[in-house]
Formats: sequence, structure tokens, C-alpha cells
Amino acid sequence: MIPLISIVVPAYNASKTIVETLDSINNQTYKNFECFVVDDGSLDGDELYRVIEKFLAFQNFYFIRKENGGVSSARNLGASKASGEYLMFVDSDDMIAPTYIEKCLNEYQKNSDLSLVCTNVQEFERSTLKVSHDIVPLSKFIFHNAIFPCIALIRKDSFNSVGGYDEGLKVCEDWNLYIALLKKNANYQVINEHLYFYRKRADQTSLTDQIDNQTISMNTALNRIFLNHRELYNQAMGSPWEVMDRTNRVIKLSKKGFRNLLILGFLMLLSWIIYYLFDLNSYMLCFILLNLGLFFAAIIISLKLKKEINVSRY
Repeated sequence: MIPLISIVVPAYNASKTIVETLDSINNQTYKNFECFVVDDGSLDGDELYRVIEKFLAFQNFYFIRKENGGVSSARNLGASKASGEYLMFVDSDDMIAPTYIEKCLNEYQKNSDLSLVCTNVQEFERSTLKVSHDIVPLSKFIFHNAIFPCIALIRKDSFNSVGGYDEGLKVCEDWNLYIALLKKNANYQVINEHLYFYRKRADQTSLTDQIDNQTISMNTALNRIFLNHRELYNQAMGSPWEVMDRTNRVIKLSKKGFRNLLILGFLMLLSWIIYYLFDLNSYMLCFILLNLGLFFAAIIISLKLKKEINVSRY
């Protein structure tokens, strides 16, 4: 039996961008899907309904209106209406390539022991950056969302088993969900193609931009994620004394490395001062070789320092 894919599109004041999003969903090569547009109390709700009305003429597109509660609550409401075996959440200003669902689903069919499947990302509008993702162990994933800003295809029963999105999170809600899923099964797959299109808005009004501009406190979200997965972080970081010891070690290594590089820089400068003061043109080759040696010594010290700090940090 061909699996049904349920797609949830949370929308807040998205009437100017959502048509592109829904077009990209409607143009999927995999046709057995349903799509729920959840209006999260938009100020442009009437206009939003008007621009998406043509999609509602299709039997697999649905519109839900709710009071404003944030993107997590909108996604959870849409997921509660879903009938599909798999879930996917696409933001109302992003797009997916025509083969996105087909290729993600193929990965599940090749390996049923996966928590989630995603692809690389192509940014558009304000940026043309291509973002490639790595598969990392959970011990690293908890410190860095290794698949941001892509949205993954996940199983609905897995989503329900972890309680869905944490509605107390206004940002980083995807990361929190993925950590919860990977705690149960750490296997995931990244398709090495840029099939998710992430809009970097020209007016910088997205939640991500607000975080970057410090309008929204990132610390609030990080503290909540820590509390949600305290046992994982305690296991990774150890006791407060171990955290302090690691921090002090990194500080000492940084000071040592900076001091050594400063000495090398001083020696290079001093050698050229001596060269010009005493007019040692006949020894130019020696001075060049000396400075090349000092330069390569600086590179070796930098690489060694980087390696030592990576060992000491989380």
C-alpha cells in the first residue's frame, strides 16, 4: 500500500509567500499526500484564505483557523488532524523541490530503522547560500542542530510518542523535537541534494532573523531544551566541576596558543627590522627562509591548538 504523507503548513501573516509554498507542495512527484494549512490567528487571515482558496478546491488540501498560539501549537493542531503514516512540516515562506517527498520516502523504504530523513538546503531571496548537513552522533546533535534549517520527514507514530512539538518553545522547536526523536532512535539520513528551499527574507522579519538580531532571547529556548533533555546533557557534560575543568582547560590552551603566536610574530617583525637597520641585503635569502620557517611554525601551532581545544570542548 502506498503510504499517505501528511504535510502541515503553519501560517501567520503569510499571504504574500504561502502561494509559492503550496505550489511547491502541489507539484510533488509523489501524489499521495494531504496538506493542512493552519492559520495561527493571522492579522491577514481573510487575505490568506483568499489566496489559498484555489488549493482548497483540491480534495487533499485543508484549511484550519485557530487563535494565535505560536508555530508549535499550529503544527501540533495540524498533526492531530493528519491521517498519514508520515508527517512533514513546511513553513509558509519556504518551498520544497518536486522530488522532495519521493526521495525522502525512498530512504525509509531502503532502511526502515530511521528516525527522520531530510535533505540539504538552498537559501533564497536575501541569500543564495547552500547549506549541507552532516550525520552526527546524538552526543553532538544536542549541542548543535545539525540539520537546521531543513524540515524532516518523520513517522507520525514517532511524532506522537514524544508528544509532538513543545508549545512552550517559540524558537528552536524543531531542534527540540529532533533530539526527542533521536533519543529513541539515533539513526537518521541526509539526502545529499539541495531539495529544501529556505527563505531568508529581505526585510529580516523571520523568527530566525529576530534571533540573530537579539530581538528574541536564544537563552530562554536553550534553557528549556536543556531542561527537556537534562539527562542527555548531564551525561555529555558531567558534573559542574567537570564543566569548570573543561572550560579552564580551553582558556589555558587559548592563552598558551596566543602567547606562542605572539612570540613568533614578534620574531618575524624583529628579523626584518634587523635586516633593514643593518642593510643585510646579501643575507636576504636567509631572512626569507627564516620567516617562512616561522610562518609554518605558526600554522603548526594553530592546527595543534585547534586539535587540543576540540578534544577539550563538547
